Amino acid sequence: MTSDGPNFVSSRIQFLFHFSAFAFFAYVFLWHFTPDAAKLAQAGGFGWFYKFLTFCGFNFQLIALFVCVLSHLNSKSEGLKRLADDLSSSSFSIANVITILYWSILVITMKPVDVEVDGGVHRTVTHGLRSAAAAPWYINLTVHLFNSIIAWIDISISERSFRPRAFATCYAFAIGYICWSQYASSINKIYPYPFLNDMPQPQGYILVSLVSLCTLHILSRIGARVASRSSAKSKLS
Repeated sequence: MTSDGPNFVSSRIQFLFHFSAFAFFAYVFLWHFTPDAAKLAQAGGFGWFYKFLTFCGFNFQLIALFVCVLSHLNSKSEGLKRLADDLSSSSFSIANVITILYWSILVITMKPVDVEVDGGVHRTVTHGLRSAAAAPWYINLTVHLFNSIIAWIDISISERSFRPRAFATCYAFAIGYICWSQYASSINKIYPYPFLNDMPQPQGYILVSLVSLCTLHILSRIGARVASRSSAKSKLS
């Protein structure tokens, strides 16, 4: 971090924000390896927590925050800065899609967690405020709400370019999860999200995937627009 000129305060604030967010996210991530986390039905079956979009996206954002911290500690590395820019731009869209999908399903279904045990495989979906009986309340809010808040703050205080490479990374993540989730579901013989099991397949899965990709595209464009305005204002000030 540099200490010259008026950018010092801005750089210091960015570092403190990214470091604090990373430290908290790292704590939440490590919690998933505790005995309490192992009691959750979501941990059962093939794929562990990674069969859920929420946890995959959370991991992506955790990596993005880690790279941001590294870019502050090694401010002379243009490669790290570009990587932090691209990953943060991508994680903005991913985090917001997760939040929108989660709370939309909650509003539509108004159900707590659905848990079934069939053939020794625990099946559930994190689509209720009480989705984690053995988890602290902040775990659920971190991966379904705080993730988006942090992403919005990031593009507000940091200069994000939303370059084509960031868009490509974002879509690659989405398509990768779609394929991975389908594979995990084929092994577990059931989708991790109950509403998908009530839909005719594969039409239902294809429809939900297309809607999610469209939402991802829209949020990417919104993020790019907001980031460009924030950058323009910082240059004028």
